[in-house]
Parts: sequence; structure tokens; C-alpha cells
Amino acid sequence: WANKVLRAPAEDAKFSLQNFDYANLEADCKFGNSEFNLRFFREGVVQACGTNSKPENSFNLSSLVPTSSLSSAENVQLISSDPLYLSLGKNENFGWAKSYENGLSFGKEENQGFIIKEITTGEHPKMVIDVNSVFLYGLAMRAETHLLKDTKNDKPYRFWTCDRYKWHNFTKSGMYGSSPILIAHSKGQTIGFYWRNSSETYVDIEKHEDGHSTVTFTSEFGDFDAFFFLGSTPAQVFKQIACATGFNHFTSYWSLGHQHCRYS
Repeated sequence: WANKVLRAPAEDAKFSLQNFDYANLEADCKFGNSEFNLRFFREGVVQACGTNSKPENSFNLSSLVPTSSLSSAENVQLISSDPLYLSLGKNENFGWAKSYENGLSFGKEENQGFIIKEITTGEHPKMVIDVNSVFLYGLAMRAETHLLKDTKNDKPYRFWTCDRYKWHNFTKSGMYGSSPILIAHSKGQTIGFYWRNSSETYVDIEKHEDGHSTVTFTSEFGDFDAFFFLGSTPAQVFKQIACATGFNHFTSYWSLGHQHCRYS
């Protein structure tokens, strides 16, 4: 099903804003037949999640990242609802959010940021984003290069954690761990994407000659839930990710020392 769903031609989807809640900085949106919510948080974090997501199963980002610095009309201004033009003038990471005929764009300048080109919230949750960079990193642990490759004429990257015996070099299949985070880096801009879905997931990447990339996330089932981190440096994006997922505790002193692997 993966190739069929990943590379199927997108429907003639149009983006529209249904409602905007100034108090909680939430926007009810529609992309084709899929309805979803946009939530804006401090530290440059944006969440997009399907309206069918159950609250008790949702990741409560607001408890980790308070929205007080963005909750007033002084910082946020809805300039237009059709097309959507949302100004976040005092936010150092986001300058604006704009909707176009076939996409929703976030960024500080015209050639920075990213564009959401497609969202599917039903069976096989799917998101297609366009980012102004070909330097992409992250995803599943694998025996391959750190820099993610173009998969247009190859198999997509796969999230399916397993203890793979006698793995082969330069394969895109995941091994011991899968981190559904993708980092896109370019001059003066680093962007992070977190796909919160634990089911089997495929990531398709198409790099274009003009220096941008199209990335497609598709999961076998589950709810649509994604986070976007738009910073200026890798360190800033990793801080945003930590604000959303939690900071790691320092390793206990007693656990530091020699480790012997008996795999061989």
C-alpha cells in the first residue's frame, strides 16, 4: 500500500480557514476534505492535528510550552481569513503564516520556511511539505549516510523498529530505533518536523534542482498529528523540540563506564 498511497497524485485540494480563536491561538482549517486544527505556541512551535484526534490521547503541548506570550492580539493579527494571512510580528521565529491556492506557508521571509501542500486526516494519515533545502537529516536509525537521499526512484525511508540481524550497508530500512523527526538545514534557517504517529510509517523525499525538497509522511493508520519547529540555527530547533517532548535527564554516574557488546 505504501507506494500507492505515497506517490498517488494529490487531489485538487484547496485550503480554507473555518475559524480562528484568539484566546487560545487555535485555527480550525480545512484542506480538501480533511479538517484539522492549527495551534501556535511560544518558542516557535506549531502543531497541526486532525479534528478526530481524541483529547485523552493527544500530546498536551500546552502544559509544557505556555502560550501566554502569543495569546494577545498585540502579538497576533489576523489580517485576512480568505486567503489566510496571519501576522506574528513580535515572534522571533515566525514572521507570518499565509495560505495560497494549494498550500499553507510558514516563515520569516519569502524564500524561507516551509509550505504544507497536502494533508489527509482519514485512513493512512498523510502530509506533504515543501521545504527550501536539500540538506535533510534525521528519521530512522539505518546503515546509510547521515544525509537523507532522494527516494523518487528508490524505496522510501521506513519506520519499523527491529533488531535486524546481518543488515546490509546503504539500505533505508530502520534498525534499532526510529525517531520521527526530520531536520532541514539551509543558510540562515533550520526547520524541524515531528510526525507523532507510532504506526508503520514511510517517508518519501524528492529533491529538486532549484534547491528545495518535497517530503511526504504517510502512516499505516492512526491520527494525524504533526509539529513544526522553525528556528534560525540547529541549536534553536533542538531547544524547541525539547520544549515539546521534554528534556532528557543526565545519565547516572554509576552507569558510565566500559560497555562490551556480545553481538559478534
